[in-house]
Amino acid sequence: MANLDPVAAAAAFKERVVGPYRGVLPQTAIASMEEQLWGACTVEVAAFNEFTAFLADAERTAEFDHVIFDTAPTGHTLRLLTLPSAWSGYVQEHPAGASCLGPLAGLDQRREQYAAAVATLADPMLTTLVLVARPEESALREAARTSGELAALGVTNQRLVLNGLLADHADDPAAIAFADRQATALATAPPALSTLPTAAVALIAGDLTGPAALRQLAAPVSDEPAGMPPGDLDLPGLDELVDELDAAGNGVVMTMGKGGVGKTTLAAALALALADRGHDVTLSTTDPAAHLTPR
Repeated sequence: MANLDPVAAAAAFKERVVGPYRGVLPQTAIASMEEQLWGACTVEVAAFNEFTAFLADAERTAEFDHVIFDTAPTGHTLRLLTLPSAWSGYVQEHPAGASCLGPLAGLDQRREQYAAAVATLADPMLTTLVLVARPEESALREAARTSGELAALGVTNQRLVLNGLLADHADDPAAIAFADRQATALATAPPALSTLPTAAVALIAGDLTGPAALRQLAAPVSDEPAGMPPGDLDLPGLDELVDELDAAGNGVVMTMGKGGVGKTTLAAALALALADRGHDVTLSTTDPAAHLTPR
C-alpha cells in the first residue's frame, strides 16, 4: 500500500528542477523559478508524475496481479489524464518558454512517460475504470460527464458502482423520504450511464472501518440482499465486479468519482477481496486527503 502524497511529491519535484541551479544563477533568478513552480498546477503534475512513474516501473508492477489506484476527486484526475494532449500544443507554441512544469526544454521525456501511462489506462485488457457514485442527482451527473470525458481520451473499459443504496426503510418517515430521493435520482439519471455495467452497494448502518467490514462489502450477496436498490432495479453486488477482475488475472483498477462518494472505501474493498482470492495486490492513492492506512 502506498499513499502518493501530492504535496510531498510537489516539493521534491520543485527541488529537482531548481536544485541544480542553486549557486549557479543569481538569487533573483532562483526566486523567479520557484515562483513559477508554485501553485496547484505543479502539485497536480507532481502527483501524476509519481503515478506514471509507478506504472512505468515494470519491475515494481510485475510484483502484483492487480494495481489499484484510488484517485483524487474527478476534476483533479481528469486534468491529469489530459496533460499529454495539452502539453503537445503548449510546447509547440512556446518552444523556448517555461510553465508551472518548469523549463520546457526537458519536458518531452516526461510527456512521453505520461502518454504511455494514459495508453495503458486506455487498454481494456489492462485497465478497469470504476466510476463510483452515490444515488444522488449531482453525483450521477458528474459520473456521466466523467464517463464521456474518459471515453474521449480512449478510456472505455468503465464500470459504475452505486454506493449507499437504501432498500429496507421499514416504516421510518426519514428513511422512506431518503429512499424516495434515491429512486427519483436513479429514474432520472443521465442516459449515458445506462450503457455501463453497474453494481450496487448497500447503505450500511455502521462505520466501514477495518478489513473485516471492507471484506463484507465484496462478499457474495444472499438470495434477498439488503443492499438491493430502491424501485424495480435489480443490480448485482460488488462481488460480481470482483469476479470479473479475478477472471482477468491481472491489470490496473482505478476508482474515480465526486468527492465523498466512497472511492477510497471501494478501492480498499476491491483490494482486500482480490487478495483473499490469492492475488498479489498493491493499493495506492493520489488523493490529497490520503485516507489509506496500512491496517
